[in-house]
Amino acid sequence: MISENIFWIIFSVVITVMLLVDLYVTDHRRGKITLKASLIWSGVWIVTALLFNVFLYFYLEDGHQKAIEFLTGYIIEKSLSVDNQSYAEPEGRSKAPEIVGMLNVQGVEICTNTCLARTLGCEIQHTAGPEPDRV
Repeated sequence: MISENIFWIIFSVVITVMLLVDLYVTDHRRGKITLKASLIWSGVWIVTALLFNVFLYFYLEDGHQKAIEFLTGYIIEKSLSVDNQSYAEPEGRSKAPEIVGMLNVQGVEICTNTCLARTLGCEIQHTAGPEPDRV
């Protein structure tokens, strides 16, 4: 089993690479996206999520429970994202600035909520990643 610091370094690198692939590899298309290309990229991201789920199952002590929680959340998010398919992106315009801005806003929101919860003495439940050491 790898240390927690190594886990987070590897996790951060993998997430960064996936974000770069999504923003720059899939974004450089000419014309309309074909159904075939759309299904292939959807399959790539679904398989990636399922591989992460398998990793959680084997890496964490209570991996079975955490893997079920992650898979449940993933299925809910995937089903909620179906309505986003009707969003039309203007021709020739990159979605990268909007996505990076949205990620920054969500990061600030997560940090703010975490600090507020800790200040108020609330317990924070983790659904993925290694469990923090209890003090």
